[in-house]
Amino acid sequence: MLTVSRATAVARGAVLRAFNKERGPRRYARTSYGILRTEQYDLFPEHREAKKTRDRHDGKFNVVNTIDWLLKLVTQITLSFRPLTLLLCNVLDADV
Repeated sequence: MLTVSRATAVARGAVLRAFNKERGPRRYARTSYGILRTEQYDLFPEHREAKKTRDRHDGKFNVVNTIDWLLKLVTQITLSFRPLTLLLCNVLDADV
């Protein structure tokens, strides 16, 4: 019977994965990663349920404290790399 020490289990899994990524141990996110942002109201159906606030600069309605999730908890991590494109706009007060 093969006994795997807890101290070497992670290293053994990494070696198995390096030798054969297709059949090696799967990797899963241990935490979620996202970007906190403010979005223009009514861009997404979920906004209809959210509290909207009027922007003092342009007068448009926004939903604040939304999160654009890049990776969610327990999602399987793959080796596919894709570029991340975000449309961002920063509005600064002129009287600062």
